Amino acid sequence: QIIGSNLKQTGVTIIHGHGKFIDPHSITVAGKTYTAENMVIATGRCPHHLDIPGTELAHDSRAFMDLKTLPKRIGILGSGYISMEFATIANAAGAEVSVFMHADKALREFHQPFVKAVMADMTKRGVKFIPSADVQALKQTAQGIAIQYGDHQEQQVDWVLDATGRIPNDDQIGLEAAGVTFSQRGIAVDDHLRTNVPNIFASGDVLDKPQPKLTPTATFESYYLFQLLSGQTTDPIDYPAIPSTVYTTPRIAKVGVTPEEAADGDYQVVRNHIPDDWYHQTDQETMGDSILIFDRDHHLVGATEFSAQAEDAINTLLPAIVFHFSKQQMWQMAHIFPSESAAAWHKIR
Repeated sequence: QIIGSNLKQTGVTIIHGHGKFIDPHSITVAGKTYTAENMVIATGRCPHHLDIPGTELAHDSRAFMDLKTLPKRIGILGSGYISMEFATIANAAGAEVSVFMHADKALREFHQPFVKAVMADMTKRGVKFIPSADVQALKQTAQGIAIQYGDHQEQQVDWVLDATGRIPNDDQIGLEAAGVTFSQRGIAVDDHLRTNVPNIFASGDVLDKPQPKLTPTATFESYYLFQLLSGQTTDPIDYPAIPSTVYTTPRIAKVGVTPEEAADGDYQVVRNHIPDDWYHQTDQETMGDSILIFDRDHHLVGATEFSAQAEDAINTLLPAIVFHFSKQQMWQMAHIFPSESAAAWHKIR
């Protein structure tokens, strides 16, 4: 409602309904046709559903948020962002949580030693991880829902969350009629976010691009398209370092060059043990680590951390990475003390 109100105040007309292309310049919504010189597709992604017997017994993340009461036993399929975050929430609320992992690794986008540390802590809290669990079927039983996996293995739960990923929301919007090229990975665009149809652009999670599928990415792309289509720029999009985090307990966050990438290049890698920092000792933090990556000129180019406030620490370090602060410039800044940002900044000076 707040976003809608703000858009209306800027003169944006909001049309509610399902839009579908009928040609490159026209879409229909509720039987009415709208035309425009340029079109922007920003339909995002939608939950993926496993193609297995009994898939109708599983729910997506939206259904989880709408639960009125907490099921006693929850089975979560998948081991990505949504799986790990909702496992954290359900466990903290008192549910018995089992996570069925398709492979033997979770959160592949993050530094695996940090992921393993978080998983170990979640296990201590009562979350059960089942690696390499090839879920084959869901079956309604007198005891609840049976999750059948592996070699004739089975576990009973009361509620199932399908968190096996998200797919481009592009199959019901008439892309064929507009002539737009797309695939299972999303809509292809050039470095101006233009599709193969000259007047049609796309942004956000629906894109087939390597950038993280996150709100900050979509916001950055939307602002770029505003500048491009209003004639304020003709330059190609130039992405900044985009941070990402997973809201487990503790959290993991990262930005820029990863430890794995640094191992193959000419970088200086600095490691910090969070509980050794006096600021974090005031909160009695007993676990957490950070890895800072500098180039040969001591410019910070990457950071990753797992801790109770990892996302705030990484956000604090963003200006140093994006604007290539020198060591001298880093010393010319003073942060509120004591604070998380002061503790994070102290590590890089």
